[in-house]
Amino acid sequence: MPPVKELPLKKLLGRYLLKYGLAIVVFGWVFATIERYFVSKKLSIDLFTGSFMDMLIGKSWDHMWYMYALFGTMLVVPILRLITKHCQKSYIYYFVVVFGLFLTIIPIGEHYLQFKLGVALPFNSVYCFYMLLGYWIDHKDILISKKISAGIMAVLFPVIIVLTVLQQIYQFDTEVLFAYFSPIIDVLSVGIFSFFRNTEHLLSAKETPAFVKFLGKYSFGVYIIHMFWINIAYKLLKIDPFQINAIAGFFILWIVISLLSVLTSWVMKHIPLLKKIV
Repeated sequence: MPPVKELPLKKLLGRYLLKYGLAIVVFGWVFATIERYFVSKKLSIDLFTGSFMDMLIGKSWDHMWYMYALFGTMLVVPILRLITKHCQKSYIYYFVVVFGLFLTIIPIGEHYLQFKLGVALPFNSVYCFYMLLGYWIDHKDILISKKISAGIMAVLFPVIIVLTVLQQIYQFDTEVLFAYFSPIIDVLSVGIFSFFRNTEHLLSAKETPAFVKFLGKYSFGVYIIHMFWINIAYKLLKIDPFQINAIAGFFILWIVISLLSVLTSWVMKHIPLLKKIV
């Protein structure tokens, strides 16, 4: 995205899109197959063909939404890069404001006020808005200090916790407030991104702890595979992570699944056919 960072189409297609596309096909298909098998309890040709179609339409395990969104966003990165490289800053600000209005503010209003605005934005991916907003912050066009960004997180994290409690106790409608197009998530994302951009100078490449490098290397695989272990706990062992009353029990389950996910990611990194994907 930054104009100084080159991203030739060959690299985009041969590295990023190929990797993400293979991750969707391989893991999305496997997860969709497992899900269908949990229902049918039998192996058949229809099981594999049906799960393949599920993968194509994005009907895999829920966490795979990110891979579909990432693939689609990467397709338009060259367009966004042209905007940031050649457009005047006033136009970039214009795009950020228009995207923010139509992709975050208006959808919230439409949900709670029960109306549908007749005007729609053809370029309707909120993730493009996030990328342009990140560029805006990254180039210091929005001056957000470390104290302000920390304050944003200090305020919004408790707000999210309170809204979650209200949802559980009073069935308060918070689904769209926690969606990725929500202004709350927008502002929280700005705070988190700004905070780390303001503090990254404290950690040079030579000073990066070994465990941080380790997690950076295997985090993508952990994200892909962690839902497998959650499904094992939920559907085979009949352990519902959301019904565990004891905080300690939930924490232990989280630790076990995290360790298994890291180990699985490490193993996949040593399998020739998978290491290029994860």
